[in-house]
Amino acid sequence: MSPIPDPRTGRITTNIPALRSPRLRFPNTVVVSLEDKSATVRFDPTVLKLDELREAVEDCGFDVLDASSSDAPPSAPTAPTPPVTPSPTPSELPPAEIDFGSPRIITLAISGMSCRRCVDWVTQALRSVEGVSDATVDLSKHVATVEGVAGAAALVRRVSDTGYTARVIRSNKMTARGSTPTRVLDLEAPDDDEDSPLVNATGGASDGIRSPDRGERSVTLRVSGMSCASCVAKVEEAAMTVPGVASATVNLLAETATVRLARDARLDAPPADPEDVAAAVASYGYAAEVIDTSGLAFRVGGMVCASCPPRIEMAIGRVKGVARVEANYLLGKVVVQYNAAVVGARMIKAAIEALDYTAELWDASSDGASARDGSSAGHAREASRYRQEFFWSICFAGPLLVLMMGLENIPEVHEAMMTDVLGGAAPGMLPVMALVAWIAATPVQFWLGRQFYIRSWKALRHGSANMDLLVAMGTSAAYAYSVYVVLVGMFDPVLARRGGAQFFETAAVLISFVLLGKWLEARAKGKTSEAIRKLASLQPSTATIVEVHGEGVTSPDDDFADVAAPAFQSLAAAVSAAGPENEREVDTALLQRGDVLRVFPGAHFPADGIVLCGKTAADESMITGESMPVSKSPGDGVIGGTVNRSGMVLVLARGVGADSMLSKVVRLIEDAQVAKAPIQAYADKVSAVFVPAIVVIATVTWVTWFSLASAGALPSKWTDVEGEFLFSFLFAITVLVIACPCALGLATPTAVMVGTGLGARMGILIKGGAPLETAHAVSYVVFDKTGTLTKGQPAVTAVRAFDAIRADEDRLLWLAGSAETGSEHPIGRAIVTAASSGRKLSTIQDFEAVAGRGLRCRLVEDGSSVLVGNVRFMSENGVDMTPAMLEAVREEEEKGQTVAVVHAGVAQGGKPLGLVCVSDPVRPEASAAVAALTARGIGTSLVSGDNWRVARAIAASVGIRHVVAEALPAGKVDAVRDLQREGNKVAVVGDGINDAPAMAQSDLGIAVGAGTDVAMEAAGVVLVRSNLLDVVAALDISRVTFRRIRINLFFSLAYNCLGVPIAAGALYPVIHARLPPEVAALAMALSSVSVVMSSLSLRYYQPPIGSHRSEVLEPASAVLIEMNHL
Repeated sequence: MSPIPDPRTGRITTNIPALRSPRLRFPNTVVVSLEDKSATVRFDPTVLKLDELREAVEDCGFDVLDASSSDAPPSAPTAPTPPVTPSPTPSELPPAEIDFGSPRIITLAISGMSCRRCVDWVTQALRSVEGVSDATVDLSKHVATVEGVAGAAALVRRVSDTGYTARVIRSNKMTARGSTPTRVLDLEAPDDDEDSPLVNATGGASDGIRSPDRGERSVTLRVSGMSCASCVAKVEEAAMTVPGVASATVNLLAETATVRLARDARLDAPPADPEDVAAAVASYGYAAEVIDTSGLAFRVGGMVCASCPPRIEMAIGRVKGVARVEANYLLGKVVVQYNAAVVGARMIKAAIEALDYTAELWDASSDGASARDGSSAGHAREASRYRQEFFWSICFAGPLLVLMMGLENIPEVHEAMMTDVLGGAAPGMLPVMALVAWIAATPVQFWLGRQFYIRSWKALRHGSANMDLLVAMGTSAAYAYSVYVVLVGMFDPVLARRGGAQFFETAAVLISFVLLGKWLEARAKGKTSEAIRKLASLQPSTATIVEVHGEGVTSPDDDFADVAAPAFQSLAAAVSAAGPENEREVDTALLQRGDVLRVFPGAHFPADGIVLCGKTAADESMITGESMPVSKSPGDGVIGGTVNRSGMVLVLARGVGADSMLSKVVRLIEDAQVAKAPIQAYADKVSAVFVPAIVVIATVTWVTWFSLASAGALPSKWTDVEGEFLFSFLFAITVLVIACPCALGLATPTAVMVGTGLGARMGILIKGGAPLETAHAVSYVVFDKTGTLTKGQPAVTAVRAFDAIRADEDRLLWLAGSAETGSEHPIGRAIVTAASSGRKLSTIQDFEAVAGRGLRCRLVEDGSSVLVGNVRFMSENGVDMTPAMLEAVREEEEKGQTVAVVHAGVAQGGKPLGLVCVSDPVRPEASAAVAALTARGIGTSLVSGDNWRVARAIAASVGIRHVVAEALPAGKVDAVRDLQREGNKVAVVGDGINDAPAMAQSDLGIAVGAGTDVAMEAAGVVLVRSNLLDVVAALDISRVTFRRIRINLFFSLAYNCLGVPIAAGALYPVIHARLPPEVAALAMALSSVSVVMSSLSLRYYQPPIGSHRSEVLEPASAVLIEMNHL
């Protein structure tokens, strides 16, 4: 609406969506309110016309959306009209943005252009605005000149939508002849000859490249070359050296590092660049690359210059629901992080294409964009590389070993091998055998073994030592001494005649065995993440969507919560009538919330959703562990990745991408496998000093043996053959190559990964090593009642009116149902469901709930004050209950029912109207679960907010003796604390928000999968299929996994504690035999492999339910056996 001035005062009040103070001509007073987004202007209408005032505001790039005249003083601006946020098309521009009067010439400063294509884009955008007759863009001066009647605000917005920034620097009105412009506005216009970059809206120089502060976020790096816990510590240390890194967590087996980037307040540094973090890790001797798993990646074609990335970032960043955009000009890659509940992937793709670029999904295989796929592929590539290197080493070391240790015992061969290559040209001799061994060992030492030198050198540069250092030192010592013997033998006839003192084959075979161990270890580590790969593979690659009127459905969930709702019925009818021409196949990554999907029998559901049409049975075994098909009909939910077994169905997508249950389960398992068990801290401490200690032991070993031999303390026959130096030196080399810190580093994470994967296949999500370590020691399990021991599906079973004249049963149920509309408790929802059948409930006011007691509110319909709660709540509010009423309550509670007493009246006091009884059936497996826990010596308790009679009845029905009732959330915490004071390790099993505090207090929280998100966040274990027998299975899995961790650690420590003394020659005085360095190297290589294989044996474990096995658990066991065979 055009602004109309007050005819008496000439004052107008103007609403605008954004404000700054322009230099207006001739206004008497200007009052601008940023909060109200309005401006009040007092002016003389005989001097300044309203159109000039409006044009002046629009020329500054702001919209005049509404105006009204008022006699109020300037200090009291009128209430603003809400601004319109979407950018309209030219045909939709409001009249305020198009002046169909005299034409104008508007000059805009454009920032962000760097090439002729940028000029073409800006020119095309300006000419597309309605009312523009001509537009020209000057790249050298970064300005655009526009002729026509369009408002400046429309021009600025259109340029901004194109991905560039614009501001008005000059606006001229043209004369009637259209040739002599008259300046009306000049806002700090730059000199025409000025060559410096223009200043953008934020006041900074614009060079066409935008570097926004991307805020706190997490990135994932793939790191290769780690072999032990010491490597993990060094990678974390390397990442933390970069300013702007808040934390770093490394997964040794997955070979990934999750780094949280945040502003460093201490150094006043912005969040770190991920590439800087990768470079820092690489400087420590590990190969690192950034793999972005936090967003959707597109391959974008058409980016021709450095201004394209900021243009895309600016345009896409303005899309509602987009959190972060990163465009890479060199790779042609754009990564977008977004809220799937607000914006869809296809909408983002269309927005990129609207900028005249081509966009397609980034191929994850091209750069390993997927962390979990990359981990699997990385292990495969690593195993393939080590296999090739091992076989190459065998080509050199194998013949050398045969020659040096076998054929030389044949006189003819030995004589030929001892032939002097120099032919007597030197005092000594160079045997053919020594030259061949030197030539064969050198490629193995410096080509295949160069990786050990590189990694050990980089580690030493940063003050650390790893297993690579031990390999490099041991093999280098053997090789260097052999070279020394050969060179000296060329000039020393005595040494030359002995000939056998060099041992090139030892260095070559050592490296060969190390590469063999690396190959086997990489293969074994690749199998530890099978659970994640199998879950991730459930996601189909494509989906068939049914388009209704060309778009998906974006209505809120509430519109489709009820099958009988008109919205549900109309949508189901529309998609049922859609023909094949309305269907198209899209990549699953491009699915959006609200899409209608057609799922055929035998196919996987592409996303979480609600069945709109059709009936089927879904196999959800891979997600829930329950292999029995689950019937699905309209209104039922489906889980993405599960299998549609029978009929064709139409599904409304509700959870896509990262918001799907499958993605959340996989992410939870990945997080669990990164988390370290407390016991791992001891292994980390040992690993941190392990390598230096081994170097010291090797040095002491050589010094001790050499000192004893030099002093004549050893029998001469021990050193006659090899000499004192070599005799002592071989002991030191053997110590270096037998020690294995890798086994210590792999002992815990491999077992945790396999154990959590085992649980995941059964529908038990264990959040890492800490819950595993805690669960094995649990001695007491506390159960919640509603939704945990019971099904959590309560229903009204009885309504008893105390006074039919005051309120009959229908009136009583209506009062209770109306009051409970403000409650989220399962019992309250059950009352609302029963009361709303066939009638409309009253709206309520002044709702107040008292946890564990009841609620009070006021009905809008008749003004009655309603109380609904237990007997104590009534007493606290002055409601008098007769003995007969109390007896009625007792009778119902002894039946195991929850009783809600209902009182209504204008004021508090008086007597209640009656009772509403709700019953929640006990889970069928609850008794078996409690019995199984008791058989394992684990105590059980029921802690509930319900009354004592109901709690005792439920507890008795499942075999629990210890009961705490009428407990508020704080009371549940006290109950757990009391059990802990008695020396118990307590686990709390719950499903609701009111259980979360007790879970946090407990040693281990176990959440029922059907419960609230808050409960699952507070828990260390989540039971996906909400089966209480899984509580027993979870504790059994944790016990056997933790036992395996201890076995692995014991084996690792025992191996090193026994192997190092033997290698140092502790048994030599008794058996007169030394452990050959080659055998020591093989033992070292196989030690870490044996630890991994020990952990992998957990895959074949089945929780021993024994006599407590029930029909409910049988299918899960069958699935587990089947998957083990796979």
